[in-house]
Amino acid sequence: MQVEITSDLSVEPVSVAEARAYLRITTTAEDSIISGLITSARMRLEKYANLSFGAKTIQCYFNELYGWQELPYQPNSTITSIKDNDADDLVYEERGVPYKSIKVSGSNGVIVIYEVDGLVNEDIKEAIKKEVATAYEYRQNFSEGQTYKMSNEAKMLVHPFSRNTFLGI
Repeated sequence: MQVEITSDLSVEPVSVAEARAYLRITTTAEDSIISGLITSARMRLEKYANLSFGAKTIQCYFNELYGWQELPYQPNSTITSIKDNDADDLVYEERGVPYKSIKVSGSNGVIVIYEVDGLVNEDIKEAIKKEVATAYEYRQNFSEGQTYKMSNEAKMLVHPFSRNTFLGI
């Protein structure tokens, strides 16, 4: 399965001012750095939890689709189209609210395009701020090619909402 986010959030769930206050930074001199850290923190946590934290459009490609398959990066999705590799519309079934699963009969190479509303609450916003703080604190300690370790506190805050069943977390 390949996932492409074709249209991402227009507004981050945590503002630069909120993150600046959380970091106890009193000037606006580093706002562009903080803005980038917010986006990258949100994206890491979304990937970790297999959730979307806001409205976006997603295109998902399945080489093979057998039985019911839950769509990644939900909740609250609206399916726009399901096509095969030749761009022919496919007949499908869907089930589930707020997390949708689909079933497509007899087809390989399935392309699903859908919109999600996402999930944002105070725990998720707190997790993003914690992840921003970790990235901000250690931003100069990583050279190219080094692996970044996510904040355990941030992971614990999003864990109850996680849809990442593939990794068993």
